[in-house]
Amino acid sequence: MTHLPRRLGVLALLAVCTACIDSAAQQNAAQAIMDLGDQLGAMHEDNAILQAQIDSLRGALARQDTLLRQLAGMAGLPVPTR
Repeated sequence: MTHLPRRLGVLALLAVCTACIDSAAQQNAAQAIMDLGDQLGAMHEDNAILQAQIDSLRGALARQDTLLRQLAGMAGLPVPTR
């Protein structure tokens, strides 16, 4: 029974030590979250650029398809339908 106060003291000390959060760890976590947000924003920008390129390529393909159909029609060649 004489060790009970000592054990309670050790448990209380452990509880206090684990309750303290390292400020450097908090700063590192906050910086990592901010970096993640920046990376996510950059990915959104890249995605928007790629989508614009895809839309542009679809427009060019549609123009070429129309031109080829017109040329085939003028030459009297059968044009397959999709």
